[in-house]
This record gives sequence, structure tokens and C-alpha cells, in this order.
Amino acid sequence: MESYLDDQDNNHWKKVTDLVDNGGWYARGSDDEFYSAGCGKPKDYIIMNGGSIATFRSDNMIWDFADLSVREIQARITQSSVSS
Repeated sequence: MESYLDDQDNNHWKKVTDLVDNGGWYARGSDDEFYSAGCGKPKDYIIMNGGSIATFRSDNMIWDFADLSVREIQARITQSSVSS
């Protein structure tokens, strides 16, 4: 995931985050709580499937979006991801 910000509203975008989902995530809750969502995915599932919904979660923050855009970027295939 890449995030860009135009904080001066002048069409000068700066990359502010760059995250690659390599798995290894974990959930702090119990297995019963985690799997109660019924998504059928393991706790450290690598998200490779696209969808039509984007969500933003930020606890204890207020966002003021203008001209928000969400786009899919294609994952880069590397030798390590092919042999995994």
C-alpha cells in the first residue's frame, strides 16, 4: 500500500507511507474472537485479492478528506514471493 499527501493543496504529492504485506501479522485477541468474524482466512493472511470496497481506520483521529482517490496497484512479483 502506498499513501500520498498533497498537504498544501497545490497538486504536489509526497509519498508518506509504503507498506508491503509480507504476512506475519497477528491478532491480539483469542482464536475464538478472531475466527468469529467468519472470514475464513488465517491470522497472517497476505491480501492479494482485490475488491470494490476501501476502508480507513484510525483510532482517536479526525480526518478531513478532500479529493480522495483509492486505486489498485499491482503487486510486484519477486523470486522470493514465487518460491514461498
